[in-house]
Amino acid sequence: YAHRSGLTHVVKAGGSFIVRIPWNNVPLENRQGERFDIPAELEQIDDAQPAAFAVQFRSADGQTVPCRLVAVRKSEPAAERARAKAAAERSKHGSIDIRTLQTAGYVFVLTNLGDEISAASVLDLYRLRWQIEMKFKTLKSVLHLGHLPARSESLARVYVMAKVLVALAIEDLVEQAESFSPWGYPLATD
Repeated sequence: YAHRSGLTHVVKAGGSFIVRIPWNNVPLENRQGERFDIPAELEQIDDAQPAAFAVQFRSADGQTVPCRLVAVRKSEPAAERARAKAAAERSKHGSIDIRTLQTAGYVFVLTNLGDEISAASVLDLYRLRWQIEMKFKTLKSVLHLGHLPARSESLARVYVMAKVLVALAIEDLVEQAESFSPWGYPLATD
């Protein structure tokens, strides 16, 4: 998750991370140790052009963790949907910070991958990770994969593998059903 303690743990273990963060969740600094204002910096991004900012955060023990904030502006319809969703969620809890509405118009992730990985590639990697997360969310809800009835590791593996096989079979059947027609082939569309 996007918390300093978890991200620091990943780094200390020699790992890399790409994680989506709320604008106010991880206090970021520029590489000179000055506060990094995410909403203000995001305003500098050109339409449809990913950007990367060299930032850092401080671990609980005060050590700096160098990383990059990688961001891209959302399309205007996607930004409007995100702003409406943020406003609806916050209306339940009182007023909304204007910076929340500002940052809803962007997708931004924090990563400690090096500069040799472009901003666009970081966003592509995050997109892939997001698709995997969505697939697991579906597996958990539709196939009840969130609860393992097995107590031993070997039975848990068998249970999970069986559920994954069922998921793959269902996906294959759905794909076949979507392309099925009485005449046996899909029609070309204009």
